[in-house]
Amino acid sequence: MKIFLPFLLCAPLLWGSVTQPLTLEAGAGYTYDRMNEKALTNTGDETLVYEEKYTNHVTQTILTLRTIQRDFFALATAGYGYLGHKDMEQRWGTQNLLFSPDTRYTTQGHNWQTLGLIGYAVNVIPEHFHKFIITPVGGFGGFWKNISRHSPHPNPDSSNNSTLYPGQLEKRTKDVWYGPTLGIIFEGDPWHGAWVRVGYSFYGFKIHHKTFARIEEKRYTDGSLTLDHIITLKEKLGTGKGSGHFGQIQFIYELSKHWQVAVLSEIHYFYSDKKRHMHKTQWTETIFPSESVSEIKGKDKFHARWYTLSFLGEIAYRF
Repeated sequence: MKIFLPFLLCAPLLWGSVTQPLTLEAGAGYTYDRMNEKALTNTGDETLVYEEKYTNHVTQTILTLRTIQRDFFALATAGYGYLGHKDMEQRWGTQNLLFSPDTRYTTQGHNWQTLGLIGYAVNVIPEHFHKFIITPVGGFGGFWKNISRHSPHPNPDSSNNSTLYPGQLEKRTKDVWYGPTLGIIFEGDPWHGAWVRVGYSFYGFKIHHKTFARIEEKRYTDGSLTLDHIITLKEKLGTGKGSGHFGQIQFIYELSKHWQVAVLSEIHYFYSDKKRHMHKTQWTETIFPSESVSEIKGKDKFHARWYTLSFLGEIAYRF
């Protein structure tokens, strides 16, 4: 530490000062969004598994402010995405045997993201015509996702099959992932008027997850209805934990002193801690063979993985 402190204080003298004017970047493009969520119920004899897979094509927008003032780096970004109509797949059963029905559900929703970073920028070749800047960064970010699903297809109400089919009348899910992040950014101008920027960040997350669902289940035996009931389900993961990786590459071209255009690609992979429990309350209204109402409370283990890949075009203005 005694050696590192003088080195840090003298870094501007060794490498020179880095300054970049305040820049506003606006972008829009496409995001491939996939999330797997799994609930595990321990019955004592075996573990029951219910898994949902969401795949969405997202219309993504993003706004970013960044600057470097005498080596001090600062960035703030916010984004919004509309999750277009796409299918949700589901599987259930035991850990050794999972059943995948043919029925799919149409999904749609919204996502938001925000990020704030600060760091220290170092130009490692200050005497050269070109620049190569390394910036260790730290900050805080958050990701929100609301999704609903409806319109099962093909219709799971089929009297020709004796298997239990769940038909989701309504289901809404809210996920919030937020926490601190540490990373590093590399940027350079290998060609006159053109820049390349590459970044990586690691996240430590707190996770909030809520689900509300109304599900109708019917069972047929030899073509005759033997069971018909409606389940209302509420699930809540108070505060889970997770981790994630985020990568970015950006190509920038300077049109003039103030205007730039860029293409941007981002990828993130987030995953939750498998040890966390989700509280659930389930109300069952039996319609056939006899009318009744029951309530069950319990806990399920919750596990989620969230993966996105984005491609955006941007225009930027330097103040």
